[in-house]
Amino acid sequence: MLPHRELVIEAGKVKTKLRNAQDGLYSASEMSDGERVVFYLIGQCLTLKDEKILVVDEPELHLHKSIHSKLWELIEVAVPHCIFVYITHDLEFAARKKNADILWIRSFDGQNWLWEPLPENDELPEDLLLEVLGSREPVVLVEGTNSSFDLKLYSLFYESSLVIPKGSCANVIQIVKGINDSGLLKSESVVGIIDRDRRSETEINNLSKNNIYVLDVAEVENLFILPEIFEVVCESLEFSFLDKFSELTEKVFTSFESEMEMQVCKKVSSEIMHKLRGFNDKSNTYENLETSYQSVSADVDLGRYYQEIESEYKRVLSDRDYMGVLKYYNRKSLLTLACEVLGIKKGEYSNLVIRLAYGSKEEIIKSALSKYLPTLD
Repeated sequence: MLPHRELVIEAGKVKTKLRNAQDGLYSASEMSDGERVVFYLIGQCLTLKDEKILVVDEPELHLHKSIHSKLWELIEVAVPHCIFVYITHDLEFAARKKNADILWIRSFDGQNWLWEPLPENDELPEDLLLEVLGSREPVVLVEGTNSSFDLKLYSLFYESSLVIPKGSCANVIQIVKGINDSGLLKSESVVGIIDRDRRSETEINNLSKNNIYVLDVAEVENLFILPEIFEVVCESLEFSFLDKFSELTEKVFTSFESEMEMQVCKKVSSEIMHKLRGFNDKSNTYENLETSYQSVSADVDLGRYYQEIESEYKRVLSDRDYMGVLKYYNRKSLLTLACEVLGIKKGEYSNLVIRLAYGSKEEIIKSALSKYLPTLD
Protein backbone atom coordinates (compact mmCIF):
# COMPACT_ATOMS: atom_id res chain seq x y z
CA MET A 1 0.00 0.00 0.00
CA LEU A 2 2.89 2.37 0.73
CA PRO A 3 5.62 1.32 -1.71
CA HIS A 4 7.78 4.36 -0.97
CA ARG A 5 8.12 3.33 2.70
CA GLU A 6 9.79 0.36 4.37
CA LEU A 7 8.98 -1.16 7.78
CA VAL A 8 11.82 -1.81 10.18
CA ILE A 9 11.19 -4.04 13.22
CA GLU A 10 13.69 -3.53 16.06
CA ALA A 11 13.28 -5.32 19.42
CA GLY A 12 9.52 -5.26 19.26
CA LYS A 13 9.37 -1.67 18.06
CA VAL A 14 7.95 -0.67 14.73
CA LYS A 15 9.84 1.96 12.77
CA THR A 16 9.79 3.07 9.16
CA LYS A 17 12.00 4.77 6.63
CA LEU A 18 12.11 5.74 2.99
CA ARG A 19 12.66 2.63 0.90
CA ASN A 20 16.29 2.11 -0.14
CA ALA A 21 17.40 5.06 1.99
CA GLN A 22 20.49 4.66 4.20
CA ASP A 23 19.09 6.81 6.99
CA GLY A 24 15.92 8.73 7.79
CA LEU A 25 14.59 6.08 10.21
CA TYR A 26 11.68 7.31 12.32
CA SER A 27 9.27 5.88 14.87
CA ALA A 28 5.82 4.65 13.88
CA SER A 29 4.41 7.35 16.18
CA GLU A 30 5.83 9.89 13.74
CA MET A 31 4.02 8.45 10.75
CA SER A 32 1.67 10.70 8.80
CA ASP A 33 -2.07 10.52 9.46
CA GLY A 34 -2.53 8.61 6.22
CA GLU A 35 0.11 6.01 7.09
CA ARG A 36 -1.32 5.46 10.56
CA VAL A 37 -4.86 5.14 9.22
CA VAL A 38 -3.71 2.45 6.75
CA PHE A 39 -2.13 0.38 9.55
CA TYR A 40 -5.07 0.92 11.87
CA LEU A 41 -7.63 -0.24 9.29
CA ILE A 42 -5.59 -3.27 8.25
CA GLY A 43 -5.07 -4.23 11.91
CA GLN A 44 -8.73 -3.86 12.85
CA CYS A 45 -9.88 -6.02 9.93
CA LEU A 46 -7.22 -8.75 9.94
CA THR A 47 -7.65 -9.50 13.65
CA LEU A 48 -11.32 -10.45 13.21
CA LYS A 49 -11.77 -14.15 13.88
CA ASP A 50 -15.49 -14.68 13.32
CA GLU A 51 -17.89 -13.70 10.58
CA LYS A 52 -18.71 -10.05 11.07
CA ILE A 53 -20.52 -7.18 9.40
CA LEU A 54 -18.16 -4.21 9.27
CA VAL A 55 -19.72 -0.77 8.91
CA VAL A 56 -17.08 1.59 7.54
CA ASP A 57 -18.04 5.25 7.77
CA GLU A 58 -16.21 7.40 5.19
CA PRO A 59 -13.66 4.84 3.96
CA GLU A 60 -11.85 7.66 2.14
CA LEU A 61 -11.08 9.66 5.31
CA HIS A 62 -7.41 10.70 5.70
CA LEU A 63 -6.45 8.62 2.65
CA HIS A 64 -5.27 9.81 -0.74
CA LYS A 65 -7.63 9.09 -3.63
CA SER A 66 -5.09 6.77 -5.24
CA ILE A 67 -4.91 4.61 -2.10
CA HIS A 68 -8.29 4.08 -0.49
CA SER A 69 -10.02 2.01 -3.21
CA LYS A 70 -7.01 -0.31 -3.53
CA LEU A 71 -6.71 -0.64 0.27
CA TRP A 72 -10.29 -1.79 0.76
CA GLU A 73 -10.12 -4.15 -2.20
CA LEU A 74 -7.12 -5.89 -0.63
CA ILE A 75 -8.71 -5.99 2.82
CA GLU A 76 -11.89 -7.54 1.42
CA VAL A 77 -9.83 -10.29 -0.22
CA ALA A 78 -7.92 -10.89 3.03
CA VAL A 79 -11.12 -11.12 5.12
CA PRO A 80 -13.52 -13.06 2.85
CA HIS A 81 -15.70 -14.24 5.76
CA CYS A 82 -16.88 -10.68 6.54
CA ILE A 83 -19.44 -8.38 4.93
CA PHE A 84 -18.40 -4.76 4.40
CA VAL A 85 -20.92 -1.91 4.49
CA TYR A 86 -19.47 1.41 3.32
CA ILE A 87 -21.07 4.80 4.01
CA THR A 88 -19.42 7.24 1.64
CA HIS A 89 -19.76 10.55 -0.14
CA ASP A 90 -17.04 9.57 -2.61
CA LEU A 91 -19.01 8.73 -5.76
CA GLU A 92 -16.00 7.35 -7.58
CA PHE A 93 -15.30 4.94 -4.71
CA ALA A 94 -18.92 3.74 -4.76
CA ALA A 95 -18.99 3.37 -8.54
CA ARG A 96 -15.85 1.20 -8.50
CA LYS A 97 -17.56 -1.39 -6.32
CA LYS A 98 -18.74 -3.40 -9.30
CA ASN A 99 -19.73 -6.53 -7.37
CA ALA A 100 -21.48 -4.68 -4.57
CA ASP A 101 -25.07 -3.75 -3.87
CA ILE A 102 -25.35 0.04 -3.94
CA LEU A 103 -28.06 1.76 -1.94
CA TRP A 104 -28.92 5.44 -2.10
CA ILE A 105 -30.61 7.42 0.63
CA ARG A 106 -33.65 9.17 -0.80
CA SER A 107 -34.55 11.08 2.37
CA PHE A 108 -34.43 11.19 6.19
CA ASP A 109 -37.06 13.06 8.20
CA GLY A 110 -35.28 12.82 11.56
CA GLN A 111 -36.76 9.43 12.42
CA ASN A 112 -37.32 7.45 9.23
CA TRP A 113 -34.87 6.59 6.46
CA LEU A 114 -36.12 6.15 2.91
CA TRP A 115 -33.59 4.21 0.84
CA GLU A 116 -33.61 2.20 -2.38
CA PRO A 117 -31.21 -0.11 -4.23
CA LEU A 118 -29.55 1.52 -7.22
CA PRO A 119 -30.90 -0.37 -10.25
CA GLU A 120 -28.64 -1.44 -13.08
CA ASN A 121 -28.86 0.77 -16.13
CA ASP A 122 -26.48 0.07 -19.01
CA GLU A 123 -27.34 3.36 -20.74
CA LEU A 124 -26.37 5.65 -17.86
CA PRO A 125 -22.91 6.05 -16.29
CA GLU A 126 -23.09 4.74 -12.74
CA ASP A 127 -20.98 7.54 -11.25
CA LEU A 128 -23.27 10.16 -12.81
CA LEU A 129 -26.36 8.33 -11.58
CA LEU A 130 -24.94 8.32 -8.06
CA GLU A 131 -24.11 12.01 -8.26
CA VAL A 132 -27.60 12.92 -9.44
CA LEU A 133 -29.37 10.72 -6.91
CA GLY A 134 -27.14 11.90 -4.09
CA SER A 135 -27.75 15.57 -4.76
CA ARG A 136 -29.99 17.53 -2.43
CA GLU A 137 -30.33 20.22 -5.10
CA PRO A 138 -32.04 20.37 -8.51
CA VAL A 139 -29.73 18.98 -11.20
CA VAL A 140 -28.91 20.83 -14.43
CA LEU A 141 -26.88 19.08 -17.14
CA VAL A 142 -25.07 21.32 -19.62
CA GLU A 143 -22.61 21.02 -22.49
CA GLY A 144 -18.87 21.47 -22.00
CA THR A 145 -16.33 20.23 -19.46
CA ASN A 146 -15.29 21.04 -15.92
CA SER A 147 -12.81 23.61 -17.26
CA SER A 148 -15.27 25.34 -19.63
CA PHE A 149 -15.97 29.01 -18.99
CA ASP A 150 -19.63 28.39 -19.87
CA LEU A 151 -19.89 26.04 -16.87
CA LYS A 152 -18.81 28.91 -14.62
CA LEU A 153 -21.49 31.12 -16.14
CA TYR A 154 -24.22 28.49 -15.70
CA SER A 155 -23.09 27.72 -12.14
CA LEU A 156 -23.36 31.41 -11.27
CA PHE A 157 -26.87 31.77 -12.65
CA TYR A 158 -28.20 28.43 -11.37
CA GLU A 159 -26.48 28.82 -8.02
CA SER A 160 -29.08 26.78 -6.12
CA SER A 161 -28.71 23.82 -8.50
CA LEU A 162 -26.05 21.19 -9.12
CA VAL A 163 -24.69 22.01 -12.59
CA ILE A 164 -22.92 19.09 -14.30
CA PRO A 165 -21.13 19.38 -17.67
CA LYS A 166 -21.52 16.33 -19.92
CA GLY A 167 -19.63 17.20 -23.09
CA SER A 168 -21.74 17.22 -26.23
CA CYS A 169 -25.40 18.17 -26.63
CA ALA A 170 -26.10 14.56 -27.63
CA ASN A 171 -24.80 13.39 -24.24
CA VAL A 172 -26.96 15.90 -22.40
CA ILE A 173 -30.09 14.86 -24.32
CA GLN A 174 -29.48 11.13 -23.87
CA ILE A 175 -28.69 11.32 -20.16
CA VAL A 176 -31.56 13.67 -19.25
CA LYS A 177 -34.05 11.47 -21.07
CA GLY A 178 -32.54 8.32 -19.58
CA ILE A 179 -32.68 9.51 -15.98
CA ASN A 180 -36.16 11.00 -16.24
CA ASP A 181 -37.51 7.93 -18.07
CA SER A 182 -36.02 5.61 -15.44
CA GLY A 183 -38.50 6.89 -12.83
CA LEU A 184 -35.80 6.93 -10.13
CA LEU A 185 -36.44 10.52 -9.18
CA LYS A 186 -40.23 10.21 -9.14
CA SER A 187 -41.45 13.73 -8.27
CA GLU A 188 -38.13 15.39 -9.16
CA SER A 189 -36.51 15.63 -12.54
CA VAL A 190 -33.21 16.43 -14.18
CA VAL A 191 -33.04 19.36 -16.57
CA GLY A 192 -30.75 19.85 -19.57
CA ILE A 193 -29.64 23.10 -21.22
CA ILE A 194 -28.04 23.02 -24.67
CA ASP A 195 -26.99 25.46 -27.39
CA ARG A 196 -29.55 26.45 -29.98
CA ASP A 197 -27.14 25.64 -32.82
CA ARG A 198 -29.34 25.30 -35.92
CA ARG A 199 -32.35 23.55 -34.43
CA SER A 200 -35.84 24.07 -35.82
CA GLU A 201 -38.68 25.35 -33.65
CA THR A 202 -40.34 21.94 -33.88
CA GLU A 203 -37.24 20.22 -32.52
CA ILE A 204 -36.89 22.83 -29.76
CA ASN A 205 -40.50 22.30 -28.67
CA ASN A 206 -40.07 18.52 -28.64
CA LEU A 207 -36.93 18.80 -26.52
CA SER A 208 -38.67 21.02 -23.98
CA LYS A 209 -41.23 18.25 -23.38
CA ASN A 210 -38.31 16.17 -22.07
CA ASN A 211 -37.01 18.93 -19.76
CA ILE A 212 -34.28 19.89 -22.23
CA TYR A 213 -34.18 23.62 -22.82
CA VAL A 214 -32.50 25.41 -25.72
CA LEU A 215 -30.73 28.77 -25.48
CA ASP A 216 -32.11 31.81 -27.30
CA VAL A 217 -28.67 32.26 -28.87
CA ALA A 218 -26.85 29.99 -31.30
CA GLU A 219 -24.01 29.12 -28.91
CA VAL A 220 -23.30 29.76 -25.25
CA GLU A 221 -20.37 31.98 -26.31
CA ASN A 222 -22.91 34.43 -27.73
CA LEU A 223 -24.21 35.07 -24.22
CA PHE A 224 -20.91 36.76 -23.43
CA ILE A 225 -21.52 39.48 -26.00
CA LEU A 226 -25.11 40.25 -25.08
CA PRO A 227 -25.55 44.05 -25.03
CA GLU A 228 -26.05 44.09 -21.25
CA ILE A 229 -22.94 41.98 -20.62
CA PHE A 230 -20.81 43.95 -23.08
CA GLU A 231 -21.88 47.19 -21.37
CA VAL A 232 -20.65 45.90 -18.00
CA VAL A 233 -17.27 45.05 -19.54
CA CYS A 234 -16.99 48.46 -21.21
CA GLU A 235 -17.73 50.24 -17.96
CA SER A 236 -15.14 48.18 -16.10
CA LEU A 237 -12.53 49.14 -18.72
CA GLU A 238 -13.75 52.78 -18.73
CA PHE A 239 -14.77 52.73 -22.39
CA SER A 240 -17.81 54.40 -23.91
CA PHE A 241 -20.35 51.62 -24.30
CA LEU A 242 -22.18 53.26 -27.21
CA ASP A 243 -18.98 53.75 -29.21
CA LYS A 244 -17.59 50.28 -28.55
CA PHE A 245 -20.92 48.52 -29.05
CA SER A 246 -21.32 50.28 -32.38
CA GLU A 247 -17.90 48.92 -33.42
CA LEU A 248 -18.77 45.43 -32.20
CA THR A 249 -22.13 45.24 -33.98
CA GLU A 250 -20.54 46.44 -37.23
CA LYS A 251 -17.90 43.68 -37.02
CA VAL A 252 -20.52 41.05 -36.16
CA PHE A 253 -22.83 42.06 -39.03
CA THR A 254 -19.91 42.16 -41.49
CA SER A 255 -18.75 38.69 -40.41
CA PHE A 256 -22.26 37.24 -40.65
CA GLU A 257 -22.82 38.74 -44.10
CA SER A 258 -19.50 37.39 -45.37
CA GLU A 259 -20.53 33.85 -44.36
CA MET A 260 -24.19 34.16 -45.36
CA GLU A 261 -24.26 31.32 -47.90
CA MET A 262 -22.37 28.91 -45.66
CA GLN A 263 -24.58 29.69 -42.67
CA VAL A 264 -27.74 29.23 -44.73
CA CYS A 265 -26.50 25.91 -46.13
CA LYS A 266 -25.63 24.57 -42.69
CA LYS A 267 -29.05 25.59 -41.37
CA VAL A 268 -30.77 23.90 -44.34
CA SER A 269 -28.69 20.76 -43.77
CA SER A 270 -29.75 20.71 -40.13
CA GLU A 271 -33.42 21.02 -41.11
CA ILE A 272 -33.11 18.12 -43.57
CA MET A 273 -31.29 15.91 -41.06
CA HIS A 274 -34.04 16.56 -38.52
CA LYS A 275 -36.68 15.50 -41.06
CA LEU A 276 -34.75 12.36 -42.00
CA ARG A 277 -34.71 11.23 -38.37
CA GLY A 278 -38.40 10.51 -38.87
CA PHE A 279 -37.55 7.67 -41.22
CA ASN A 280 -38.62 4.33 -39.75
CA ASP A 281 -35.62 2.05 -40.14
CA LYS A 282 -37.45 -0.74 -38.27
CA SER A 283 -39.69 -1.54 -41.21
CA ASN A 284 -39.65 -5.27 -41.92
CA THR A 285 -41.59 -5.31 -45.18
CA TYR A 286 -40.96 -3.51 -48.47
CA GLU A 287 -44.35 -1.82 -48.34
CA ASN A 288 -43.67 -0.34 -44.88
CA LEU A 289 -40.19 0.70 -45.95
CA GLU A 290 -41.53 2.46 -49.04
CA THR A 291 -44.29 4.18 -47.05
CA SER A 292 -41.82 5.51 -44.52
CA TYR A 293 -39.45 6.69 -47.25
CA GLN A 294 -42.21 8.43 -49.23
CA SER A 295 -43.47 10.14 -46.09
CA VAL A 296 -40.05 11.53 -45.22
CA SER A 297 -38.94 12.47 -48.74
CA ALA A 298 -42.22 14.23 -49.52
CA ASP A 299 -41.70 16.45 -46.48
CA VAL A 300 -38.21 17.57 -47.56
CA ASP A 301 -38.27 20.60 -49.86
CA LEU A 302 -34.69 21.77 -50.36
CA GLY A 303 -35.57 24.83 -52.43
CA ARG A 304 -38.22 26.07 -50.03
CA TYR A 305 -35.98 25.55 -47.00
CA TYR A 306 -33.14 27.49 -48.58
CA GLN A 307 -35.34 30.36 -49.69
CA GLU A 308 -37.07 30.76 -46.33
CA ILE A 309 -33.85 30.64 -44.30
CA GLU A 310 -31.95 32.94 -46.64
CA SER A 311 -34.82 35.42 -46.51
CA GLU A 312 -34.80 35.40 -42.69
CA TYR A 313 -31.04 35.87 -42.49
CA LYS A 314 -31.18 38.77 -44.96
CA ARG A 315 -33.95 40.35 -42.89
CA VAL A 316 -31.75 40.18 -39.81
CA LEU A 317 -29.03 42.05 -41.67
CA SER A 318 -31.29 44.66 -43.25
CA ASP A 319 -33.01 45.37 -39.90
CA ARG A 320 -29.64 45.54 -38.11
CA ASP A 321 -31.11 42.98 -35.71
CA TYR A 322 -28.19 42.25 -33.40
CA MET A 323 -30.08 39.72 -31.27
CA GLY A 324 -31.20 38.00 -34.46
CA VAL A 325 -27.57 37.52 -35.47
CA LEU A 326 -26.72 36.08 -32.03
CA LYS A 327 -29.67 33.70 -32.43
CA TYR A 328 -28.64 32.36 -35.83
CA TYR A 329 -24.88 32.88 -36.10
CA ASN A 330 -22.82 29.83 -35.08
CA ARG A 331 -19.32 31.22 -34.86
CA LYS A 332 -17.20 30.87 -31.71
CA SER A 333 -14.78 33.51 -33.01
CA LEU A 334 -17.30 36.27 -32.23
CA LEU A 335 -15.58 36.62 -28.86
CA THR A 336 -12.38 37.40 -30.74
CA LEU A 337 -14.19 40.34 -32.35
CA ALA A 338 -15.00 41.66 -28.87
CA CYS A 339 -11.31 41.41 -27.96
CA GLU A 340 -10.36 43.39 -31.07
CA VAL A 341 -12.85 46.14 -30.28
CA LEU A 342 -11.67 46.46 -26.67
CA GLY A 343 -7.98 46.12 -27.48
CA ILE A 344 -7.39 43.11 -25.23
CA LYS A 345 -5.56 39.91 -26.10
CA LYS A 346 -7.35 36.95 -27.63
CA GLY A 347 -9.15 34.77 -25.09
CA GLU A 348 -9.11 37.39 -22.34
CA TYR A 349 -12.64 38.69 -22.90
CA SER A 350 -14.47 35.62 -21.56
CA ASN A 351 -12.11 35.47 -18.57
CA LEU A 352 -12.88 39.11 -17.82
CA VAL A 353 -16.63 38.46 -17.92
CA ILE A 354 -16.24 35.55 -15.49
CA ARG A 355 -14.13 37.64 -13.09
CA LEU A 356 -16.73 40.41 -13.11
CA ALA A 357 -19.56 37.89 -12.71
CA TYR A 358 -17.96 36.42 -9.60
CA GLY A 359 -17.03 39.85 -8.29
CA SER A 360 -18.62 43.27 -8.01
CA LYS A 361 -20.91 42.87 -11.05
CA GLU A 362 -22.51 39.57 -10.02
CA GLU A 363 -26.08 40.82 -9.60
CA ILE A 364 -25.99 42.93 -12.76
CA ILE A 365 -24.76 40.04 -14.89
CA LYS A 366 -27.21 37.55 -13.34
CA SER A 367 -30.04 40.01 -14.02
CA ALA A 368 -28.91 40.34 -17.63
CA LEU A 369 -28.76 36.56 -18.10
CA SER A 370 -32.25 36.13 -16.64
CA LYS A 371 -33.67 37.57 -19.89
CA TYR A 372 -32.03 34.88 -22.00
CA LEU A 373 -31.63 31.74 -19.88
CA PRO A 374 -34.55 29.43 -19.06
CA THR A 375 -36.08 29.82 -15.62
CA LEU A 376 -36.27 26.47 -13.82
CA ASP A 377 -39.04 25.52 -11.42
